[in-house]
Amino acid sequence: PPIAAGFAVSLAAGALLCVGVYFFLRQYAGGALSLSGALLSLGAIPVQHALVTTRGDLLGTAFTFAGLALFPRVLPMAAFFALAFSAKITAVYGMLAVTAFFLAARRWREAAQLAAATAAGYALVILVSAYLSDGRILEGLFSFGYKEFDSAVLLASPMLTYKMIRQDATLAPLLVLAVAVSLVSLRDSLRELTSLLLACTLLVTVVIFAMPGTDYNHLIDLYVATVVLLIAHLAASRIELRHGVAFLTLMALLATTEMAWHFKLWTPTDQKSLLQHLERTVSPSIAKDRPLLSTNPMLPVMRGELPFMADPFSFAALRHAYPDLEIDLHRRLAGRQFGAIVLHWNVSLPGGRAKADAWFGEGFTDTLYRHYEPIPEPSDHSVFVPRRR
Repeated sequence: PPIAAGFAVSLAAGALLCVGVYFFLRQYAGGALSLSGALLSLGAIPVQHALVTTRGDLLGTAFTFAGLALFPRVLPMAAFFALAFSAKITAVYGMLAVTAFFLAARRWREAAQLAAATAAGYALVILVSAYLSDGRILEGLFSFGYKEFDSAVLLASPMLTYKMIRQDATLAPLLVLAVAVSLVSLRDSLRELTSLLLACTLLVTVVIFAMPGTDYNHLIDLYVATVVLLIAHLAASRIELRHGVAFLTLMALLATTEMAWHFKLWTPTDQKSLLQHLERTVSPSIAKDRPLLSTNPMLPVMRGELPFMADPFSFAALRHAYPDLEIDLHRRLAGRQFGAIVLHWNVSLPGGRAKADAWFGEGFTDTLYRHYEPIPEPSDHSVFVPRRR
């Protein structure tokens, strides 16, 4: 079953992340601190959200830290960095950090070997993906460089990143502390792998947020890199803070677990409940004869349908490269070709309509309300059914 399989992969990625962080930290700290760091790596909202979704964000992070755990063995690291790239194309910070470390240590040969081996792995991933998708994966990748990605957006990206970080009560204070620790001993930090890892991850994150619509799930890598740096510095300071770190880990997990479960539309149990609710609300003829349009692709999958879109971000990128997609969507809406439409945010709240138009094109909500009517729902999402002709 797709839901169970996706949930199992997410949990496996979380377990691999813990193992990778633990063994990477063992190069700097004892068992107790390393274990605390591994547990604390699960303490932020985006990480815990990733554990209950069927997305590849956490898998890319897990492969990256599995590779870092094998430092300084070049070929095994390169293999895991390539796997990270296959799960998430922006997961390149591990390779950048280790290469920078080798260069700073004047280990030219290892730097060249790692860069070459990882680049070969990236190329293999792209070639295999292009072959399996008949070239569509390349079209999709190029589409993410659509026209909104320009110099002005790139210059504004640091502020967008800051605003997103500020919303995470776990990441924000830890990142400030990690940056302060690195700046205190800047000269040494330029030769330390954990500091270079944080710097490369922060740089990649800022570039990612230059793409409109980027969400908090891209903070996972930055959060884990922050935790790793702090634990490594705690170990180097020789201060016995094992109990304090263990307490911090427990508090972070308790504080964020409840908040993470507020993303109910994306959890396996609630996806099933929402689908059952739709089956009861929407008439049987509509539910059977017309497909479901959902911003959560797992809902159509659970009905045995091929999703119309992977997610709103991907659709927004593709419609800029292929305007016919937007035209086709609006044509389908006007023809009431969808049995129901589910958006994982409340369109009636302030900013809800603007968000929908930003994803799906100007005039989307006008067309939606003209041909579909909302049904009473909780405030965290919107459901529309076709209006009677």
